[in-house]
Amino acid sequence: MPRRRQPSPKIICTDIIDDEKIKQETWTFCDLFQQTSTNEKAITWLAKYELISNSVVCPTCGNPCTVNGYQKGIDGKRWRCPKHNYCRSIRKGSFFENSRLSLTTFIWLMYMWSREYFHSEIAHETTVSKKSTIDLFCLIRELLERFLEDHPTELGAYPPEIGGFDLQSGEPKVVEIDVTTHFKPTPNEKKHMKRFCVFGGIERGTDKCFLVPIEHQNKDAFEAAIIRWILPGTHIVSDIWTEPLQIDQIQQGIYTHEYVDYNDPEDTEIHTRNIDRMWQRVKKHFQRKHKTFLFQSFLTEFMWRSHFTNNDKFAALIYCIKHLYKV
Repeated sequence: MPRRRQPSPKIICTDIIDDEKIKQETWTFCDLFQQTSTNEKAITWLAKYELISNSVVCPTCGNPCTVNGYQKGIDGKRWRCPKHNYCRSIRKGSFFENSRLSLTTFIWLMYMWSREYFHSEIAHETTVSKKSTIDLFCLIRELLERFLEDHPTELGAYPPEIGGFDLQSGEPKVVEIDVTTHFKPTPNEKKHMKRFCVFGGIERGTDKCFLVPIEHQNKDAFEAAIIRWILPGTHIVSDIWTEPLQIDQIQQGIYTHEYVDYNDPEDTEIHTRNIDRMWQRVKKHFQRKHKTFLFQSFLTEFMWRSHFTNNDKFAALIYCIKHLYKV
């Protein structure tokens, strides 16, 4: 008697990982390789983290579609409603939809970006061209910018703004602000240097920061950046250069403010030592990634990494993709 054919599944994965588990996870490449080494494993892994659709409904009949093999496609599987011959890509609506990379390779490159691999290291470990890698990393930075600028309300656990009040003590958080200048060669013109003015702030105790390029250094530009990135109630510490900004008068006094007293260099409260150290890290970051035309995207990446200081960066990237792409 012939063996009955097993019905095609209507879901990819039954073990879905929730947000809290994602944020607590730590990853090694060995762990990731074991879970995503084949296309089938990669599809299951992505559905498990809700980075691709775990189930699909036919738009004609409203019944669940099934996951079927499809050897003509790059993923080897697709969604299908046999009754109405409706077909849909496994990647539809996801962060991966427009890529021609295999899902396994795409996931590995996400991990390598999160761990700040050099392009030479990536070329050694994969068969992906440097151009494709750069394009993908730019796509990731665009995603991070969306997270920082237009994050949905459910991302309230990780607001991009800094400062405000401490939830436990009720005391104002302290934010140090400062400005710095970067000089970089213009594309194809190494003898010509382009000047970048960057205004930044760092929250004491967390190292969360903001970095904003300032084209016109005037009061309105600095005030707009302060209001956008620093929460009301914050105690701001700065050097004397901010005197014209009248920080304690912004919007009828939503901030308190003190200047650094250089007559007392040992002061443990009124200083800007944290942001001085941050500028050193920023400059080191840009020395490693020195494309001037990507200047804003590298600022975004630095901010994002500081935002998730206490989290595994790959887990944080998974979290951001999951919430920005509702599959």
